[in-house]
Amino acid sequence: MLRVQGDQEGIISAQKIDLHSLPTDILEAFSPLLCEMEELGTTLNLEEFLDASYRLYNVRIKFHNHYRL
Repeated sequence: MLRVQGDQEGIISAQKIDLHSLPTDILEAFSPLLCEMEELGTTLNLEEFLDASYRLYNVRIKFHNHYRL
């Protein structure tokens, strides 16, 4: 499971997530979101992070279902 902790204001940034502590499958699942956050230099609050994670999950499910053998 991904443990997300923001700073004192509850802000999450790609730089503050310890990638070495994440299991490979979790890192693979969240890498598009984390890469986008890093490329844009953006931060998210917990609600925004969860919303973006949910949207990423839905895209991955649709892609998987579309290309399922």
